[in-house]
Amino acid sequence: MVFFTLGYMIIWLLILGYTFFIHKQQWKLERELAVLEELLDEGKQTVQY
Repeated sequence: MVFFTLGYMIIWLLILGYTFFIHKQQWKLERELAVLEELLDEGKQTVQY
């Protein structure tokens, strides 16, 4: 019975760790997207037709 409990705990730790990893990567992508949008806005302001 101890093995089932340990296995259950390990599985949940892996799931939570993976979720945290994905959240961190998504946060980095959102931050990079915001920087790219700012650069695009600055580029539009400097280019006048």
